[in-house]
Amino acid sequence: MKRLAMFVAVVAVVLPAVTVLSRAMAQPPAQPANHEHLEELNWLIGRWIHRGRTPGGQPLVVRRSHDWALDGNYVTGVTKIRVDNRLVLVRRHMVGWDSEEKYIRSWVFSSNGDFARGVWQKTVGNKRIGKMSGLRPDAKHMTATVTYTLVDDDTFIYRSDLQIDGQPQPVIIWTFKRVASGN
Repeated sequence: MKRLAMFVAVVAVVLPAVTVLSRAMAQPPAQPANHEHLEELNWLIGRWIHRGRTPGGQPLVVRRSHDWALDGNYVTGVTKIRVDNRLVLVRRHMVGWDSEEKYIRSWVFSSNGDFARGVWQKTVGNKRIGKMSGLRPDAKHMTATVTYTLVDDDTFIYRSDLQIDGQPQPVIIWTFKRVASGN
């Protein structure tokens, strides 16, 4: 009799859970609300490359990749900067929607120990402007205005106006081209 009572108790607990799980699996999951606010960044998803020269004339290659993450609630990215075919910096990016403040935020962490956070403003047309602030490993403060200008589906221009401890640094302007899949 005890076994029968135990069996009935287990079935009473497990059966409703299995029913809820099967209903959840039968229905497609709803797209997260934050995803709606990030959809305008869909053009950024993929692999990108900039080829150019440093101010000193050395070959410069910057590769970026961006993907949807965590059920579409974030965009993640990696930037790798090579000078003379030597990897000099890696950056990891996370972009998400701030549902309280109602704007896009970003966080950047670099292999040299820099980190920054930013707030992104939507502008008219094909530009997105970020106001970044962060700290270097030597405790110097960084601020930057970063602009992404979409030229066409396969090209965007990145511009960074950086200041370190209030001192303007050389402006960076890089043109990125989309890398065909498989390359």
